[in-house]
Amino acid sequence: MLSLSNQFYRVMASLRKLNLSHCDLSNSSIIGLTDTLRLKSSETTTSDWISHLRNRTSTSDHRQTSPRTGSPVLSEVILNKNPKISNSIVELLEAINKEEILILKRLEIRQSGISASDQIEINLSNLLHDPPPGLQIFDVRIVVPFIF
Repeated sequence: MLSLSNQFYRVMASLRKLNLSHCDLSNSSIIGLTDTLRLKSSETTTSDWISHLRNRTSTSDHRQTSPRTGSPVLSEVILNKNPKISNSIVELLEAINKEEILILKRLEIRQSGISASDQIEINLSNLLHDPPPGLQIFDVRIVVPFIF
């Protein structure tokens, strides 16, 4: 509990949706976000694994709630209209491809200055051909140069 001017506010244990649209994010912020998502995914997966060992029963879906706390797990990230991130998004896409981030159900990246490049193409192709478990909505829009 947090007390501000004699009023008590409950501090949320976990977020379900992180909407960072129109936040003027930089390239380095994507690295921090990717590392945070890796950590949250690792914590959730580790807690689920320990829970399976102790209970010898399976839970429905470790991406829905944290077995340790029972609180919802971050499952949606929206990064629309952040033109500075451009192709730094490759690190996030690679982490999703390598299944280092398993908690995401939805990822939206629109109008964020992502342009066609070999790295973007390879990662998008891998994600489309072999999507990670749990990722239900994957909306990434790239800028393709128009040649007259």
